[in-house]
Amino acid sequence: MRPGDRGRELHRRSHWTPEQILAHLQSLPEGESDGEAEELPCELESDDEREDDGSGVVIESDSGSESESEPEAITSMEETSPSTQETARDGTVWIEQPPGRPRGRAREASITREPPGPTPHAKDSITNPLSSLLCLLDTEMWGQILKYTQAEADRNNADMFNVTMDQLKAFVGLVYLRGITGGKSQKLEDFWSAEMGNPVFKETMFRQKFRDIMRYLRFDDKSTRAARLLEDKFAMISETFDRFVKNSTASYTPGENITVDEQLFPTMARCRFTQYMANKPDKFGIKFWVAADVETMYMLNAHPYLGQDDSRPPGQRLSDNVVLRLMEPFLEKGRNVTTDNYFNQCTHSVQTVHGRQHNKKEIDSGAGERAVCASENGQGRAISGTISGT
Repeated sequence: MRPGDRGRELHRRSHWTPEQILAHLQSLPEGESDGEAEELPCELESDDEREDDGSGVVIESDSGSESESEPEAITSMEETSPSTQETARDGTVWIEQPPGRPRGRAREASITREPPGPTPHAKDSITNPLSSLLCLLDTEMWGQILKYTQAEADRNNADMFNVTMDQLKAFVGLVYLRGITGGKSQKLEDFWSAEMGNPVFKETMFRQKFRDIMRYLRFDDKSTRAARLLEDKFAMISETFDRFVKNSTASYTPGENITVDEQLFPTMARCRFTQYMANKPDKFGIKFWVAADVETMYMLNAHPYLGQDDSRPPGQRLSDNVVLRLMEPFLEKGRNVTTDNYFNQCTHSVQTVHGRQHNKKEIDSGAGERAVCASENGQGRAISGTISGT
């Protein structure tokens, strides 16, 4: 091609639409290039970003363009080997992509715009370690626990028992310290022992005071508990726990990646929802469903497993319901969710991404484990474009 013809051709191509560019690339037969790169405009520039030297050749400006900073990947089916493709029963093709590979311009709902870390409310409230704890266990919660604990002592005619707010906070601090120093395998009396004990315990509180608080500690009004248990199996602590979870969600903005899993809190307490799990180090306990930030392991949302849940929509599986409930505060915010194989089911993968039921024929039997969902979101709400199972 002569230089003049080449200049006119470049000028003509500079006005092509993206659809024309893609059609031109697909029409080129393999091996046609003579070694020179095919020059095509990546994005339409404004008139002030192009200069014409008079010969019909368009000279691109050196100023940065959006196409340089945010390239849009174009992946054709021919570039993917058959071994990385799976076809569902309805003809939908799922393509396995390695982690980190660009998948083109993301949808609006798949872009994380919030910087991870403590929220503005938490930053303004935290000035020392105690104030950071008060972001999660706020002053109103402490007041309620204090009231219910004192009421339980009065109900048991413990006239000599009296607990203050500072003593209650000191008690919680010692419980944390006991867990950090291996309290599970050590007798309570040993923490106040002159030979084996920790001096912090002796300087903070008398051993008998610690025992009394532990005996009378309550998180609800026992006089109304029977009526509340008819509708809430977790009524003995649900008021405090729900407030704690709400504060946890409001105090921290997670990163792009969130994980959902179960956690067994060991206890031998006799209640209707104590679980036995043979594959756990502690066989008995209360099971919680937990959503946590992958980078910091911060708990973002949680709720207990209490057996049959009448509020679950008919036909919705437990795994789908758990993920959708835990991710409710983060829908439409571009988060990726990682789950274990318990949640790794066909319906869950699509329903979690879109917040709506899809035809199971869209998913092949093995495509639910790791797939990139390419279907349209419609009116549903998206958590992320990618669901991973490990």
